[in-house]
Amino acid sequence: MTPHLRYTRAAQNWNEALPLGNGLLGAMVYGGVHHETLDLNEGTLWSGFPRDDINYEARRHLQKVRELLQDGQHFEAQSRIEQHMLGRSPEAYQPLGTLKIHALNAPEASNYQRTLNLSDGIFEVQYQRENGTRESREAFISHPDSVLAYRWKAEQGTLPELFITLETPHPAQLQLEQAGLVLKGQLPSRVVDNYHQDHPEPVLYEDGLGLCFCALLKVQTEGGKVTPLAQGLKIEGARSVVVLLTAASNHQDWKTVPDPLDERPEVQCREVLEGDGPLSWETLKARHLQDHQSLFSRVSLNLYADSSRDHLPTDQRLQAYKAGEQDPELESLYFQYGRYLLMASSRAGGQPANLQGLWNPHVTPPWCSDYTININTQMNYWMAESCNLSECTEPLFALLDDLSHAGRRTARVHYGARGWTAHHNTDLWRMTTPTNGSASWAFWPMGGGWLSRHLWEHYLFTRDTDFLRYQALPVLSGAAEFLLDWMVEHPNGTLGTSPSSSPENQFLDAHGQKCAVTSSCTMDLAILKDVLSCTLEACEILDTHEDLQEEIRAALPRIAPFQTGSRGQVLEWDQEFEEAEKGHRHFSHLYGLFPADLFDAHLKQASRVTLQERLDHGSGHTGWSAAWAANLFARLQDREKAYEMLHKLLAHSTLPNLLDDHPPFQIDGNFGGTSAISEMLLQSHGDVLHLLPALPEHWASGEVRGLKARGNLTVDLLWRDGKLVSAQILSAQNCTVVVQHGHFCKSMDLKAGRKVRLGGALEGQLEGQKAL
Repeated sequence: MTPHLRYTRAAQNWNEALPLGNGLLGAMVYGGVHHETLDLNEGTLWSGFPRDDINYEARRHLQKVRELLQDGQHFEAQSRIEQHMLGRSPEAYQPLGTLKIHALNAPEASNYQRTLNLSDGIFEVQYQRENGTRESREAFISHPDSVLAYRWKAEQGTLPELFITLETPHPAQLQLEQAGLVLKGQLPSRVVDNYHQDHPEPVLYEDGLGLCFCALLKVQTEGGKVTPLAQGLKIEGARSVVVLLTAASNHQDWKTVPDPLDERPEVQCREVLEGDGPLSWETLKARHLQDHQSLFSRVSLNLYADSSRDHLPTDQRLQAYKAGEQDPELESLYFQYGRYLLMASSRAGGQPANLQGLWNPHVTPPWCSDYTININTQMNYWMAESCNLSECTEPLFALLDDLSHAGRRTARVHYGARGWTAHHNTDLWRMTTPTNGSASWAFWPMGGGWLSRHLWEHYLFTRDTDFLRYQALPVLSGAAEFLLDWMVEHPNGTLGTSPSSSPENQFLDAHGQKCAVTSSCTMDLAILKDVLSCTLEACEILDTHEDLQEEIRAALPRIAPFQTGSRGQVLEWDQEFEEAEKGHRHFSHLYGLFPADLFDAHLKQASRVTLQERLDHGSGHTGWSAAWAANLFARLQDREKAYEMLHKLLAHSTLPNLLDDHPPFQIDGNFGGTSAISEMLLQSHGDVLHLLPALPEHWASGEVRGLKARGNLTVDLLWRDGKLVSAQILSAQNCTVVVQHGHFCKSMDLKAGRKVRLGGALEGQLEGQKAL
């Protein structure tokens, strides 16, 4: 069954439009009959320019803050941090503009169909005009050719008169050519929104300070005439029209100041659209399909339904789902949509997926549409490895490499530490300092450490030792050096962190005051143990960094243990404070359960208590929070609770176009939901391959092909009536793996390139043929 989103009317707003992307160029396509609209983005279009964000006052207050915390003066310590140790808000991701195509004096239409085929990455519209003319449209954004391609075609006769315009919310000039448009503009030098406040300050455009950009549009017609007019192109009498668009900015890297006279954006655009002569629709489409399908087709998921709803429009299916109808095919569509969205928003050569992936129509977007690295950016990439999209992590790793350089100065000047650090947010300019605002989010120097674990995960899934040596370890070792220097010795002789906060959460001190700052929050301890352990193992594998190995071996046993509280819950802070918000949306203190694997049986049981208490008080009310809870329950192998949270994500936090509704739109819920589904079907932590570890009753029968497991294993699963029928495992190298399903457990020696088939009781045989 081909996964697709289907609608019987055009999008009425952005939340109904459908996303296209190639990792750098993005579009939300509406499919209007009389007025086609494509809201455009280009991944390097951000406000700002390189600045010195260092707070030179911060370090001299650090020791005083630590003394206040040791004396139990949490509120006073937090006040000092907020007065003397914070910085400024990050820069904001910007829209490129809008491509509009107006059908002038066109008859009304019927039999309207609008689809997004996830397998092909192609948007389509079909309808019939009242005069009998059938029209069709197709659109895609090609990664190999760096171009948005849009075709409007009359199946017989000619199209109505069309008028094409290109607009931007930024100061810009539009130049008309015989069959093209050139849009040149400047981005803001600053978008100041105070980050968590409701009323943004003005957008600041200062000549020559913000980035410059160019968008180039070319039109190809079959028959007809193209006439440049004021503000656009008029097309008359054409049987079909192909619109090609590309865009670029003068961003070079995080530390190079933009040149206001830089002509490279236009030169780059012309090289794309004019360099080797006109690009034909057929060639562009064929190359796009080959590229897209090479990634997307690796994984298929079928969750069998008693009666299929696949023929119904997606928005109607979603409404029925919200009303209580079962639709496992919609859940499998949501899984594949997450994979599609990551492919569209994170490809080699582009920027990583931000809070909105690649798609943002606002000059002052919610939370700057930045990289929030205390959960949201990490969640965007939880599913990349397990869902067989390892290549899509390349932009994240490029970001990490940049941060590992930018963050060295922050570590040294702010804290007198080696290595590198990053805090709660970053942006195109690789901000690594604290933001402004409350210490509950702004002061948290553990973001770089958490992000670094994605490098280790990539190695575990791929077993690529060259990647480990040349890309991962330089970043991991710097993160580890900072963590070693950031740790303090507590009076009881254990090591921990001070000051410390649990991202965005607060407790009540002895005087009933809301506080965020204490020592050795549970999440800090988990990141310390996790990142230092990963780094140590990487050094041992590569037989390098002997001094760092010795430091880590000496520190690890001394890190303070995790604690449980009076109700059997995992403690979030170093003491059992009263929570200011019992249903807080974050589950930071369960980092050791997921995404890491640090909790023993006792702490896993405590995690159940913690999760239930949070949910009983309303947690999971944002899309990504529900997705996080689903992943945590899946790791606990609580199949019904995991499904309950996944269902909540879809039923309560999903827009008509199936994008995640925080609210407003935030893409991490989509990626987190896809991760949860993969975790429910396959897990591979703790050196064990768990088959169907959290399969819910609602997915009684189904099959999945192409999921990845740590150890560079590819796994196919087939089940009926809730029971495993068969599993197929393909290893890329010789290895030994422990496979578990229910009460069955088996150790197996796998040979590179040879498939092993297992039955429900894990009885199996080796196939003789080599895998393709």
